[in-house]
Amino acid sequence: MKILISTDAYAAITNGVVTSVKNLRQELLKLGHDVKILTLSPSTESYIDREENIIYLGSFDISILYPDARFTLAWKSPLIDEILEWHPDIIHSQSEFTTFHIARIIKKKLHIPHVHTYHTLYEDYTHYFSKSETIGKMLVEKFTKTISDKTTAFIVPTIKTKNIIQDYGLTKPIHIVPTGLEEEKFEKVYTSEETDALREKIGIPIENKVLLFVGRVGKEKNIGEILEYLNRIKRKDISFVIVGDGPEKRELEEYTKSSGMDYVIFTGLVDNEKINIYYQMADLFVSASTSETQGLTYVEALFNGLPVLCRDDICLKEPILQCKTGFRYRKFEEFKEQLNEFLDNKDILEEMSKNCREHAIKTCSAKAFANNILDVYKKYVKGVF
Repeated sequence: MKILISTDAYAAITNGVVTSVKNLRQELLKLGHDVKILTLSPSTESYIDREENIIYLGSFDISILYPDARFTLAWKSPLIDEILEWHPDIIHSQSEFTTFHIARIIKKKLHIPHVHTYHTLYEDYTHYFSKSETIGKMLVEKFTKTISDKTTAFIVPTIKTKNIIQDYGLTKPIHIVPTGLEEEKFEKVYTSEETDALREKIGIPIENKVLLFVGRVGKEKNIGEILEYLNRIKRKDISFVIVGDGPEKRELEEYTKSSGMDYVIFTGLVDNEKINIYYQMADLFVSASTSETQGLTYVEALFNGLPVLCRDDICLKEPILQCKTGFRYRKFEEFKEQLNEFLDNKDILEEMSKNCREHAIKTCSAKAFANNILDVYKKYVKGVF
């Protein structure tokens, strides 16, 4: 089958959407399908990576409107003509903005199905474009319904996302397909000498337990709650490492400085190829986010044998099995109790670490993800299988 995947971001940045698209592409290629990626160039230059079959349309930075956003005027590019000549059997869009509308143009000209993965719960991001939460939610509902009306079907990663967007009045089919990660990426196990060297490099006392957060440092991730809780608990034997960057980083740095929380370390962005050693260096992954639609960093933690302490959220009930691969909390008292129980009991730590990797391999693989996506394609593509 010829499959066109469109996404506003692909190689220029690393986030959950990019990881999902890369894994899907790789697994579809392994299964013998012909896959092309349509995305935005990190510059104004349009070009094709013919070896990888990736089409980059020249674009402009508009992150002033939305973080990491870009826009293209290359609506009638010769590169689009090449896609039309290739004639994909289906389009699978991964972004609601620029490349989504180009995908629509291609769909209309070729009369082919267009499925769309809805990755982002924009309700949790309304603070970026509206001072009023009520108005922001209303705009999100209208926007999402408009996008849905222009597609053949929607794909969402969790039941949580499906439940929320169904309330917007969507009429098109919605399929739940959890995103998977490539198992091979997590095969390397770092030695204690290597992880100890990293701890020393970033300033962690060798005797400390390490809490880790990996992800965008934005308001929607609710990192401030974790900092507030740790400040109230006041354990002297922990270090909290925050890996990532984003608009709230400076504010959080100022908070930790003014609060005397010298055990909090901001590393900034870390190359995705080097991120596994950070997971393996840590004792516990922590997050208070309720904006997740798929929680890929949680799954990465599990693949690396790292248990998770997170806010209770319906989308995390399958990967974060209570008392087996981690703990889900609802209030401060639960966070405190579970954190202390975890860090003070070595046997729990070792047992959960083993459970994490076994559960991730069994339920969160990229191969299963791609096969489930293909099952969705088969519902709308006729005469190819």
